[in-house]
Amino acid sequence: MGLTSVFLLGMAASLIGLPAETAGAAHVAGIAFLAADALIALGLVIGAVMQMRAAARLGGRLRSRAIVGATGIAVASAAGILTLVTKSG
Repeated sequence: MGLTSVFLLGMAASLIGLPAETAGAAHVAGIAFLAADALIALGLVIGAVMQMRAAARLGGRLRSRAIVGATGIAVASAAGILTLVTKSG
């Protein structure tokens, strides 16, 4: 659910345009979409860290699945950050 929300908010921000490229209501909407996108992504990263810490105590299969999930979230977050830094999108 979280990754889907981040994806959809990112797509909405891309369709509207970055706040530096827009004016008026589109500017406000772009800021709102980017802020919501960043907050959900931060929540996903924090949740992944918490899950990794909990799974470390249990070991085995749960630990390996937590590592795969955290890796996916880290890659998606890094891609989003790089997209904003390079101003592509």
